[in-house]
Amino acid sequence: ITGITADGDAHAGTAIAIAPRWLMTCAHVLQDMELNEKQIDSHGRDYRVVDKLPHSDVDVGLIKVDMDLDVVQGLSFRDPHVGERVYTFGFPRVPLSREAILVLQGGEVSVEQMTSLHGHELFLFSAIARPGNSGGAIISENGHVVGIVSRELSERDSNDHPFHAGIPTAILARAINEL
Repeated sequence: ITGITADGDAHAGTAIAIAPRWLMTCAHVLQDMELNEKQIDSHGRDYRVVDKLPHSDVDVGLIKVDMDLDVVQGLSFRDPHVGERVYTFGFPRVPLSREAILVLQGGEVSVEQMTSLHGHELFLFSAIARPGNSGGAIISENGHVVGIVSRELSERDSNDHPFHAGIPTAILARAINEL
């Protein structure tokens, strides 16, 4: 998912096709940039953004598009479990790369459930997530989607390594039903 920020910078996020004309991503992907009307799917086909629906309280949103996209058949969702192996899938910017490429990073669920100071229900994982991974699937070793990549948790102006946070599927399901 590509767009332009208020400063005129090109940015990107990741989304999951959850129905033929619906993509799920993070609300901040939809709110932090003006989406390009024309997008390109992972097969190089052009499609257009028809509507975007960010949730007001949960960092999740939906994008409606003008054509049917490929939805992974048999996609199953469940919440994460501490210690389980997970993989992030997304399209972070890769320096010196000509095109957007799907990047997979592996790690473990390090905290199964936590609440941020802002009241967001999250889980933490050790796989590396970079700008552009937001909205991308976090998949367990046995193939279940356990959440999506959200914003990292770090102190402002800190040199400490950030914690990588995800939104668990139970929270995603509730928020999507509300949308």
